[in-house]
Amino acid sequence: DAVLLDDGLLRLRVAEPGAYALWVEAPGLAPQRTGTVAFRADLRDVPVAVRLSRGIALRGTITAADGAPVAGARVVVTRRWSACECGSGSSFSWAVGVGTRFCRETETDRAGRFAVSRLGAGPHRLAIEHEDHAPIRADAIAIGSSGDLDLGVLRAERGTPLEGTVSFDGSPAPHAQLVLTRILRDGSCEPVRCFAAGDDGRFAAPHGLSTGRYELAAAPRA
Repeated sequence: DAVLLDDGLLRLRVAEPGAYALWVEAPGLAPQRTGTVAFRADLRDVPVAVRLSRGIALRGTITAADGAPVAGARVVVTRRWSACECGSGSSFSWAVGVGTRFCRETETDRAGRFAVSRLGAGPHRLAIEHEDHAPIRADAIAIGSSGDLDLGVLRAERGTPLEGTVSFDGSPAPHAQLVLTRILRDGSCEPVRCFAAGDDGRFAAPHGLSTGRYELAAAPRA
């Protein structure tokens, strides 16, 4: 139960002692996640101070290789949390499982421009998709505590088609499940997308692929 008091004070009752992280958001302000907060049975109150700010706006322009603006591209910016912010024993990972509250999403306008506001300071991930172009990914965008960030012009490639047929024991595998993974420069992997083959085992990856190394895994339909 949460009880909002005067002067921005909030009294929160937890179900049982343990380690918690608090997520705080308010209209017009950047959301904020606290570090790990320990609640003990022998303590009546645990004071936690959370400072909210207007946040930072991330801007940019998407164009095709010929310089033409790419309108209607889906732009998603996701906050990335470090191990120390996620608590002991956590790996450096995306804050999944909490829903879209960790994300900001928009579309490019007719001029290919986009702006994502109310971003808190810290590392973010940028993902841009358009049906006629290869996806754009940026895995380490550093958002500062002051001053909006303009990424300038980002060029979207037409992309290389990826098509084929999945077969097992020499026979086509209808509706086989496929996972496409990009191999990054440091040797780590980044999931790109999941999709399924057709009735005849044939598949075509949605959108073209940008230049790079990939790994494709397939499994029979469960």
